[in-house]
Amino acid sequence: MKKDKRIGEMLIEAGLIDHFQLSAALAEQRQWGGRLCSVLVTKGFVDEHSIVSVLEKQVGEKCVSLVDAETPSDVLQKVKPDIAKKYSVFPLSCDKSGIALAMPDPTDLKVLDELSFILGLRVKPLLAMESHIRDAIALHYDGIVPKPKENSRDHKIRHDIRENPEAGTEVIHFPPPLSQQEMPKERPAEKSEKKELTTKTVLDALISLLVENGTIAKEDLLRKIREKQNA
Repeated sequence: MKKDKRIGEMLIEAGLIDHFQLSAALAEQRQWGGRLCSVLVTKGFVDEHSIVSVLEKQVGEKCVSLVDAETPSDVLQKVKPDIAKKYSVFPLSCDKSGIALAMPDPTDLKVLDELSFILGLRVKPLLAMESHIRDAIALHYDGIVPKPKENSRDHKIRHDIRENPEAGTEVIHFPPPLSQQEMPKERPAEKSEKKELTTKTVLDALISLLVENGTIAKEDLLRKIREKQNA
């Protein structure tokens, strides 16, 4: 496998996303910016752990842990906060051979070249989870202690499950739509009001759950609501 293969192609080859999902994520990236992998995760097409697993095989190295990372202040000063946030990188060490940067995609040659030019140093990329990089940046540059991660699954359920359930993929059976469920018989005067209340409650709960799990971003939801209102 070529070292410069794009991450989108890797994820398709690994069976984690399909071409339609990649196209949708690329369109969103062109419109709103951001890293492709972040868009894919935000849209719920793939989880961060799966992306890391693919990249580990690609670079031939394990993902580094940033928990309790202790970077000397002189090393931190070599990467300005705005650069760290823009490229989602975190410096770990620096010597005569170059600077070691934790980054979410060490295969992105364009980013590596830009960082090397900006920093005036040879960049030694190390794979790390992007969410952990953001936490490290917030802590070491901004003095913000990241909130503890909520209990959640390491792997989100993909929109299109292609794995064999017997191979370890958990299959969750969702209840049928309200319209297909048997509802208790009610008096005609109460039926419309009760059904409307039940539907609203379910929708509110579903939206809250999707936002909490990171499947959809609150900003994207609000933007879509405004679009529907103005349509």
